[in-house]
Amino acid sequence: MPLFLDFETRSCVDLRKVGLHRYAAQPSTDIWCMGYAFDDEPTQVWLRGTPFPSRVTEHVAAGKEAVSHNAAFERAIWNAKFHKFPPLTLDQLTCTMAACYAMALPGSLENAAAALGLRVTKDGEGRTLMLRMCKPSTTFAGEPRWVTDQPEFTFLGEKRSGEWALARLADYCKTDVDVERAIYKRVLPLSAFERQVWQLDQKINDRGIGFDADAVAGARKIRDDVLRDLDARMKAVTQGAVAACSNVGALKAWALDYGVATESVSKADLGELLDEEQLPKPVRTAFELRRESGRATSVTKLDAVARMEGKGYRVRGLYQYHGAATGRWAGRAVQPHNFTRDLPPPRDVEDLLALVKAGRADLIDVLYGAPLTMISKVLRGFVVAAPGKTLIGGDWSNIEGRGLAWLAGERWKIDAFRAFDAGTGPDIYKKTYASAFGLRVEDVTSDQRQIGKVMELSMGYGGGVGAFQAMARTYMVSVSDDTAEEAKVRWREAHPRTRSYWYALHDAAMDAVRGPGMITVAGAPGRQVRFRVRGSFLWCRLPSGRTLCYPYPQLREGKYGEMLTYKTVPSVNDRMRGHIVEDRSNTNQWARVGTFGGKLAENVTQAICRDLLATALLELEKGGLPVVMHTHDDALAEGDFSTADVERFQTIMVTNPPW
Repeated sequence: MPLFLDFETRSCVDLRKVGLHRYAAQPSTDIWCMGYAFDDEPTQVWLRGTPFPSRVTEHVAAGKEAVSHNAAFERAIWNAKFHKFPPLTLDQLTCTMAACYAMALPGSLENAAAALGLRVTKDGEGRTLMLRMCKPSTTFAGEPRWVTDQPEFTFLGEKRSGEWALARLADYCKTDVDVERAIYKRVLPLSAFERQVWQLDQKINDRGIGFDADAVAGARKIRDDVLRDLDARMKAVTQGAVAACSNVGALKAWALDYGVATESVSKADLGELLDEEQLPKPVRTAFELRRESGRATSVTKLDAVARMEGKGYRVRGLYQYHGAATGRWAGRAVQPHNFTRDLPPPRDVEDLLALVKAGRADLIDVLYGAPLTMISKVLRGFVVAAPGKTLIGGDWSNIEGRGLAWLAGERWKIDAFRAFDAGTGPDIYKKTYASAFGLRVEDVTSDQRQIGKVMELSMGYGGGVGAFQAMARTYMVSVSDDTAEEAKVRWREAHPRTRSYWYALHDAAMDAVRGPGMITVAGAPGRQVRFRVRGSFLWCRLPSGRTLCYPYPQLREGKYGEMLTYKTVPSVNDRMRGHIVEDRSNTNQWARVGTFGGKLAENVTQAICRDLLATALLELEKGGLPVVMHTHDDALAEGDFSTADVERFQTIMVTNPPW
């Protein structure tokens, strides 16, 4: 018999700014009420100040199942505020949000219910009230004053009493429990393996990672000083027309006076604009200032560190389980996935960190280059081990390139990776260029290797000239569109099995939608994926045994003929690249998108690479190497380690799972 739980809380700190762990630990954080229900029994609400239901504590003490939507919140609040009660444990918790994510459904309770077509829906008016009641409305003599402390207050244009607010909040909480119970009955539970992964994700979020407090403070000061200087220079070069680098509209209007028309001054677009030789000098200077100011977004991550600091700048809650439909984690708060890998040499990193701590933007500028750019390059150096502990890290080389070659059965490429790993063959970027253009590997120049790198990173999922040029800008490779087109053609000729894999996935997925219940297969023997439509979902079973989910699949007419479409939470790329398909049920958080064979190959490849990482994280945990950070292809453990532990870490990372 499951117990469904939902808390409504209040605090003087903002949950979204300080993070769950600091929020729960704050003395001012308190519980307004708790909605709860056993199995299919009517939902009840406990209000603060009233006797707590003993049946709930007995259920928790017995280790029986407790269900919540975003169970991390209920666990943190229960364990922080109910010290006299038995703790809520990960072993007994079920998270309906995690189950929704695993089925590629929206994460929020309201959007998940709508996506599932549930009759029970979220209470919008109650949510508005909840948001008002979760923080003080005023302070009186230094003490917080809450809505319920006031004889009456205005809500949605009407006078309401504090007593009414608490009763209305209880109704809202009750509805939340009803919705999460309805979702629980509709979604598939996590598999045994995925439940272990989710539980480990919670442990990693609880552990957090240390940041160097002095470096954080120094970087934030430098950021503020540099932005003031950049804004002053922008104002000077534009003769007051643009008061700050952040004034995008004014900058575009000013540039237009010089005959330079641009719809965007984003980082990527500025790179293209600054490549133009005929750009007027004042405009070039202004655009360079704008680009450098954009580096401040990297340092802004450190604002989150300062807000979320625990003891010794320990930052927690950095990961969202199954944050992408492929199963990959999403970064939260500090966004650890976005730390640049473009690190200077180790000695320079140490010297730069010393200058950052001292707040010496001037010396950084003279010795190394633009301060904000250099800080963004050494952000990984801000991560520190706890006193007396050591960090062990390792990452996989070209994991997606290897994964795609394995899935497609591109034998020559798998052999090339093996030879490189054994020290008997060239790196894959030289090999890629040589294979595409019919050269001997030893004749490939450093510039040609860079082109090979761009080909390798942009062509694997059906990318064309646009994908090549976008990746080329990242690696400062400049070639004509004709050369990019030739590179595309040559890459595809050198990868016949990969190209066939795109079409096989496309056909298998389309055939599965045409024949609900029929199983279709694509991929090299022993590593096929299997598609099948069951209910309202297209399922894709991976070689790892996990399934990807494509909700509400339909075949629609597209630009190049019939195409597969499905509902999803649209990404920025979906919006930018025109993947969204017109549908009257589309919303900002749930829309129909179109896909193709190359994109399906990307989904499958990233999914199995994620499963490799998930397996490694579990094995590291079992091996006494507790992980504190990870990205798509790397892991970082913290502990009291020896040389033998380093060797064990490496062994675990390079040991493949049976599949």
